[in-house]
Amino acid sequence: MNKWTVLALALILSATPAMADIMTDNTAGDLLGITIYDGRGVGTGWNGAQEDNEVEPGSVAGQQWDFEAYFWNADTSTLYLVGGYDFKNGIVYNNKLYAAGDVFLFSDTNQYFLDMDRVGDVYTNLDIDGTGAGSYDIWQEGQAITYVSVSEGIHQGFDPIASDPYANDTTRDTLEYQDMTYNYYTITEAQANTLGLTGTGADHYVLEFAGLPDLDFGPGGSFYCTWTMLCGNDDGDGKIPVPEPATIGMAFAGLLGLALGRRKLRRHL
Repeated sequence: MNKWTVLALALILSATPAMADIMTDNTAGDLLGITIYDGRGVGTGWNGAQEDNEVEPGSVAGQQWDFEAYFWNADTSTLYLVGGYDFKNGIVYNNKLYAAGDVFLFSDTNQYFLDMDRVGDVYTNLDIDGTGAGSYDIWQEGQAITYVSVSEGIHQGFDPIASDPYANDTTRDTLEYQDMTYNYYTITEAQANTLGLTGTGADHYVLEFAGLPDLDFGPGGSFYCTWTMLCGNDDGDGKIPVPEPATIGMAFAGLLGLALGRRKLRRHL
């Protein structure tokens, strides 16, 4: 490898932003809110047509049940989930644990899920260590129905286990990436307010999936994400824009052109 190739690679790497947490991304202006309305609001208040301070119609209300928002950093391919719901520890209600589900990413062409390690079987809490780090695998779906939320499944007459993102049958699925790392932490009410979230009286919980790999979602210009807890008391949908391949190619060509331009200049000195 000659020195000009090394220079071109160095320029590309230097243009790649470092990983950051949600508040750092927000301060830098790199955070995009991608939450979309799930279409299941009734009236106003906790069952209204919004995601923050909302649960699904007929469900138990309260900040501890609330999935609030998705955020996306396109520069680092980082997906954030934010909620008053504690993603790590879940909720015990009427002597039953309602743990966090897995995260589904899908388009009209392909579907994937981020299958997070748990402390026991599939009905237990997320296995997150003392530093806030957890491990997950990415599977490509062999059947489309598994990304339907549990609340939709109940409304459509499906067995909620079969249609719940929380429980996955990987028999017909393909393992794409293994032992990847995500992070879990809290932000304060004041910090959440700067993100446009209004839940009060408690910390807000964050799941951060930094550096998601380039998955194949087909020719569309965006893909979607969905998540719910075991009971489907609240779920959330998001729409993630994908940069056009031509845009990525132009950025690479620009960096490479800069390196080659310096080489020509050196020859004329």
